[in-house]
Formats: sequence, structure tokens, C-alpha cells
Amino acid sequence: MLGQYNAVANDVKETLLTIQKQPDDMPDLHGGSSHQVTDVILFQGLSQCNLGDLGAAELAFSWAIQREPDYALLFVLRGQIHQLKGETAAADKDFEQARQLSPSPDFLPWIEAAVRGDWTCQNLLDYTLPE
Repeated sequence: MLGQYNAVANDVKETLLTIQKQPDDMPDLHGGSSHQVTDVILFQGLSQCNLGDLGAAELAFSWAIQREPDYALLFVLRGQIHQLKGETAAADKDFEQARQLSPSPDFLPWIEAAVRGDWTCQNLLDYTLPE
């Protein structure tokens, strides 16, 4: 996926269309877990963010949140999109929700790095917290 955002966006488009057509009560796609489907949507959002399509990225992250409302990283990513769009109140709300949902105290510094704009959708997989 690294750097191949157009390819990822195109490759998952059909998968996402298939997912959209599934009733909400269907937890998986072709035997995959609900979390795996959400991860496909997350990667769509990351790709769109890296392509500069903030609206499409926000939609993807929002859709993933609807599927898994306890997934803290999704709120971090959508909060970043709100920041980039100048929507401070919405960003603050998403970052606070991420803090509340944080799976462990070890994730909190990552959230704060995102709030500062240090950890973003552009460097999500490459970023290292400063020591």
C-alpha cells in the first residue's frame, strides 16, 4: 500500500460497493470478520487522505466508525481530517472520543501526536514517537 494510493483506492472500490450492498446485520464479507471489513474501509480513507480528497477520507472514516464505534484509531483519523478542513470543534470532539476509547494508556501519546499534527494519515505507518 505504501505510496500506491491510487491503486489502493481503485482496488477496494468494488469491495466497498459490495459491502455497501450488504444488509447491516451481515457481519462479514466472504468469511472475513467485521473488523477486517472495517480495516478495508480504513485503508480507503487513508488512500483518499493521501490523495488529498479530504471529503472522501472523512466519509470512509465515518462509515468505518458506524461499523465499529469503539475503534479509537478511526476517531483519531477523522479528527485529523476535521483539523485539515479547519473544523476545530469536530476535530476536538473526535480526539476526545479517541481518548475515551483508547485501548491502553500507551495509545494516548499517539493521540496527542495526532492532535499536534505530528502523526497523520500521510505518515501513519512510518511515524515513530519521539523519546
